[in-house]
Amino acid sequence: MKTFIALLLIQFNLSAQTWQEVNINYNARSMAINPYDSTIWLVKKYPAHMDQNGVLIEYNTSLVPIFNFVDFTCSKPVFTSNATYAYTNGANFFYKFNGTTFEKIYLPGNQTMFFNMSAFDDTLYLNCSNPTQTLMYYQDQLVGQSAIESFRLRKGQSTFYSSYNIATVNLNFSQNQFQYFYNCPNNHQINDLNVKPGTDTLYFTSIDKIYTASLSSIVDSITPFNSTQMPLGHLITFRFDLGDNIWTLFGDSNCNLVNHYTKQISNYNVATQTWDQTINVSTLLTPYPELNPNMIAGQIEIDPYNNVWLLLYINNITKYFLMPQGDVPSWVGVNETPGLFHVSCYPNPTNQFLNIELPNTTNENIQIFDVTGKLVREFKNNNLAFQTDISLFDDGIYTIRFSINGKELTKRFIVQK
Repeated sequence: MKTFIALLLIQFNLSAQTWQEVNINYNARSMAINPYDSTIWLVKKYPAHMDQNGVLIEYNTSLVPIFNFVDFTCSKPVFTSNATYAYTNGANFFYKFNGTTFEKIYLPGNQTMFFNMSAFDDTLYLNCSNPTQTLMYYQDQLVGQSAIESFRLRKGQSTFYSSYNIATVNLNFSQNQFQYFYNCPNNHQINDLNVKPGTDTLYFTSIDKIYTASLSSIVDSITPFNSTQMPLGHLITFRFDLGDNIWTLFGDSNCNLVNHYTKQISNYNVATQTWDQTINVSTLLTPYPELNPNMIAGQIEIDPYNNVWLLLYINNITKYFLMPQGDVPSWVGVNETPGLFHVSCYPNPTNQFLNIELPNTTNENIQIFDVTGKLVREFKNNNLAFQTDISLFDDGIYTIRFSINGKELTKRFIVQK
């Protein structure tokens, strides 16, 4: 079984938080992060799993005999607390991976999978056909079914939402009822929808805005007219980070039902209603001039540490990037550039002073940023060991950046009082 080690290659620039390229030797079309153990699943046709030790294992028909059936493909997986699940569209079974082996779980009667699988509270919701309906599984056992289809299903605290191409729907599985409450204009579609964590508020894309809805009513929107610095173009996909800020991928203004190539990524700060940290994704690909910047498919995910992951797929090549907003998971690798210089910062966490030990060099410029990317302190120091007083800092995660002899390094520390 082929294995690879994932290493973190950091690319710094002058902004507070910067995208860092992660070297993963697997050209995937999609990525899913297991919220229960922070491991990564990558899929092109076959899945690959990166475990907590940074070992990447590809599962395919030649390596895994259980996949020895016709035209096996694997969708982006979903997770429960004890297993990983995925499916092939049109198959009369779905797959369960329990950490060691895969198995098939067959659907009842003539049912076949149809473009959707979701998991909430350890219950699987499967969109099926023959006839079209939703099947519910718990612990691999069929526990319920509904005559309602559930394409792109999302769950709030007390309600379900769904969308299919141009329509957004509120679902009531217990009563087999649904209610349409939004339809896109012609030649456009709803590219993504997500429920704000801990609420029943739905957010979904519509051309150049993000609508918000509650139950069966549109209540608000995020547009270029009521937010600041919103990028131009069509919204493709978005995710909430742990601060409820919205990380969004934008395509160009000519996107339609067929063509959704990624052009920019930006972060909507809910506190200030401002779009910031906007960057053209072609900038991230500057080291790769052979890749076509006009043909980029993108995907974004947030891991349990609040780090933002970006997958860019171009010309059958995949590049991965990370925006660190918390502790970088241990299986990714070290969070500093090896071989440049060594800096020690302790204690961590701290509540009053941060001790810093620098290499035997000069011209050190030091900056400290809070978790939002705001510069909270900047100074120079030529001493090899010194303290800085952080007693007035709020609790949270901070990034400290060192610029030494034209090279840069960052470390993170936690203020905890």
